Amino acid sequence: MNPATKSAFRYAFPGLAGLCAIALLAACGKPDPAQAPSVGGQPAASPCVLPHMAPNAEFSESDSRLFAAAAAGDVRAAAQAIEQGANVNASGALKRTPLFAAAFCDRPEVVKLLLEKGGKHDLADANGMPPLHAAVVVGGIETAKLLLANGANASGKDAAGRTALHVAAATDQMPLVELLLAGKANPAVRDKHGMTAAALAADNGHSAPASAIRQWQAQHKAPRP
Repeated sequence: MNPATKSAFRYAFPGLAGLCAIALLAACGKPDPAQAPSVGGQPAASPCVLPHMAPNAEFSESDSRLFAAAAAGDVRAAAQAIEQGANVNASGALKRTPLFAAAFCDRPEVVKLLLEKGGKHDLADANGMPPLHAAVVVGGIETAKLLLANGANASGKDAAGRTALHVAAATDQMPLVELLLAGKANPAVRDKHGMTAAALAADNGHSAPASAIRQWQAQHKAPRP
């Protein structure tokens, strides 16, 4: 299991939205990108199984194929589905889009395609998680880079009031903490429980990201809680 995935189980998500997020993570079965790369537009050896997409009555057959291709990392199949009329921003009963699926399954090549075809990076699912949060939960740094480069809000909040920086810090993911800070994430944002990203990291026993965030704030003279 990806170390980020292991750490995510220790991430203290209070409330229903948090419980749903952890349940989603537990059920995903995301492969380690280093072990199962997508090559030449072909699906990875162990495709991510994103559960409960719950298509609505407006889903077309091409929409369903696009979701499957997004989760599997099959760029060619995703492009074909779009050519056949799939809606790149289709969402099911839980408001998960193909871009959310690709981000959560850490499929950067599909994420790139969907963004190029008009996929909206700011559409959150029913738990308030936008694609950037989904990418950070599973340690998808290349996916996160793409989303940020295409305008994703580094300080956007989920239903618990947490930013992607909160998630990265609380799951001890230093490369993502550094990426988000460089992407102008606001480290002073507090969640609904009054916790900053640094405080949440410390609360989860992760001193490195907590120290790195505080050092960044001192160097940039950013407001500190």
